[in-house]
Amino acid sequence: MKSEGKKSNGCHSGCLVQKCTCGAFHLHYRYAMVVLHKHTLFQIMDECYRREEQYADDKSSRSSTPMIIMLGIVSLIVPEDDFSMFSKAIHDAVSEELGLPALFDRTSFLPDAERGIGQGPV
Repeated sequence: MKSEGKKSNGCHSGCLVQKCTCGAFHLHYRYAMVVLHKHTLFQIMDECYRREEQYADDKSSRSSTPMIIMLGIVSLIVPEDDFSMFSKAIHDAVSEELGLPALFDRTSFLPDAERGIGQGPV
């Protein structure tokens, strides 16, 4: 759930999402730490997907537009240089929360017939 990038000036910027024992998620980005509920984390992931889809064809307008996330009275501004790192950390945290890595591990050991591979139309 950690993603790091290197800024053009040589400074490292990172993004880390951790699940706390209280059930909330701690989003560490640049100099801020924000406590999020699961629903909010999922909404941020949805916004990341929308941004990726919106700018998939038009790379020119994407480079100058930062992603702005309003969390109550807190605004997180994610510049384009950091977006892929930020998005990856959010997506990894959501995948972990949903148990997707464990699910993929279990299904990768199933025989092809149980996974529905190699069978005709159903």
